[in-house]
Amino acid sequence: RAFLSDMSPLEDEYQIYDIDIVNSMPSVFLQLASELKHPCPLLSEYVRNRTAVLNDNQLTKLDVIICLNKDKVNNKWCPGLKLLHIETHRLKVAINQKYQDLITINPSSDNPISSCAGRIYRYFENELLTEAVNIVNDAEHAYPTTCCFDGFHLACKSPRLRDGIIDKLCKAP
Repeated sequence: RAFLSDMSPLEDEYQIYDIDIVNSMPSVFLQLASELKHPCPLLSEYVRNRTAVLNDNQLTKLDVIICLNKDKVNNKWCPGLKLLHIETHRLKVAINQKYQDLITINPSSDNPISSCAGRIYRYFENELLTEAVNIVNDAEHAYPTTCCFDGFHLACKSPRLRDGIIDKLCKAP
């Protein structure tokens, strides 16, 4: 990560760990779907069983991320990915309607729905990361870096301390 240099003064005394939101974009979209009471069974299956879904459909994580970031279906996509696109496209429309006043955006002209939903997703991802960093800041002998994409680096003195912090992060609302 680019921000690893933030940790260089701590490297002698502390161990550095990379902390990420697992399956970030699909997970945040699924959380928003739940809040909106918008059923997304295919997205839910992907989040719960990512490896199996990818293997069964001969997909990569990148294929799914591209699908989540596009307004138009790619005719080369497999049937399962096309169905996921239809489901998540409807979700993105609902997200954009619900949170249209949350952020000011200038949507991409060729990808307006996904562009807006992507910015809203990043807003909520940042909220999650900020909450996680605040939990780390409350721990003794643990220091986070600046958030970067779907995570941050954590400097702490022992794996036991790291595990305790991760346990707190997993139990956070």
